[in-house]
Amino acid sequence: MKGEKNPNWTVNWFFMKAQDTFAPLGPYVVLKDEIKDPHGLRLRLWVNGQLRQDSQSEEMIFKIPEIISRISSFGTLEPGDSIATGTPTGTSFSTQQYLKERDVVECEVEGIGRLKNPVKVEKPVYRSHFFTPPPNPLPHLRGEGKGEGA
Repeated sequence: MKGEKNPNWTVNWFFMKAQDTFAPLGPYVVLKDEIKDPHGLRLRLWVNGQLRQDSQSEEMIFKIPEIISRISSFGTLEPGDSIATGTPTGTSFSTQQYLKERDVVECEVEGIGRLKNPVKVEKPVYRSHFFTPPPNPLPHLRGEGKGEGA
């Protein structure tokens, strides 16, 4: 995963999560008939070996059929599309433990596999003249937060 650090960013969930390299999939992609019960999986995430999230897919607010129905009501899903369903409790936003350059993030879905990604911060590159990040920076994006590397 690569990230751009910009002192002018504010909280915008789509912008923060939809940049190039921010949606790695793997290590395996499975078909729906390969998972006995998609609502019976353990979901875990570690940062630098420290367990930050540990939950069950049955605790999701919206179940898979409801998510598919909702998305299909305003967009077309094609074979091979993937859907990001959200994340369990323990996110950086709630814990104030933000990722830093050289952190290593590992996520695992029980029975499917574990994905490991290093965090790399790159110089901002604005690809569109239609969007300029708004002012009012957050301290953690300026490197003024607490903790190692801040």
